[in-house]
Amino acid sequence: MTTLPHRVAVAPNASHGHAHREADNGINSCTADTHSSAPVRRQPVSRMALARWPAMPGVGAGMGPRLTAALWTTMLATLCLALPAAAQVVNGEAAPEVVVINSCHLWPYAQCANADLRGANLVGKDLHGADLRGARLMRANLRSANLAGALLDGADLTGAMAYSLNAPGASFRQAVLAGINLETSRLMRADMEGADLRGASLEAARLNLANLDGAVLIDADLQEAKFWGSNLKNANLERAILRFTIFPDANLEGCKGCPTDW
Repeated sequence: MTTLPHRVAVAPNASHGHAHREADNGINSCTADTHSSAPVRRQPVSRMALARWPAMPGVGAGMGPRLTAALWTTMLATLCLALPAAAQVVNGEAAPEVVVINSCHLWPYAQCANADLRGANLVGKDLHGADLRGARLMRANLRSANLAGALLDGADLTGAMAYSLNAPGASFRQAVLAGINLETSRLMRADMEGADLRGASLEAARLNLANLDGAVLIDADLQEAKFWGSNLKNANLERAILRFTIFPDANLEGCKGCPTDW
């Protein structure tokens, strides 16, 4: 039986780019370089898998192991071109795009403490559980992003666009959120102790059971916001817009500017 060569190469002027195969610990790997600049993940191809390749027209049944090097090269080139495309599909869906900004890989549970993400476009990004403590997110666009359970303690989100942000259980302790747009956001059980929300817009935001102990919401737009069971102890809501804002079962002890009829 003819054995596979250690390396099979396709001519560089092949129409679909350069393809080659390497043997590594008994497993052959295939890499394809197409005209696309996107990185291609290496795909392992075993000798056994290639040996089971269906009989080719004109070669005859059982001739697979005795194919010439040229035929093996052609078959391998086809595999190299097909596998990278298949690698981009997971369970029938396109693999999510990974955004890398200043060495920070932005995906769920990302470790990006103190990262510089000023003005970053993070619209709709799934960053649940991410560590963004101390990160600089001034003027970042977080519209409809998912920050559920994320850590943003001490982060600076001044002037950020976070309309319809999903951040239940997220931590914003001592974070700067001055002028942020959090309209219609979901901030249930979020920890915003000592956060600076001066001039922030939280219209129709849901802050049920959120911790806003000592938070500063001076001049904030809180109309139609919901503070069911929230902790607003020692918070400052002076000059805040409270039209149709509700505070059922909220802790308003020592709160400045909070309503007294709840």
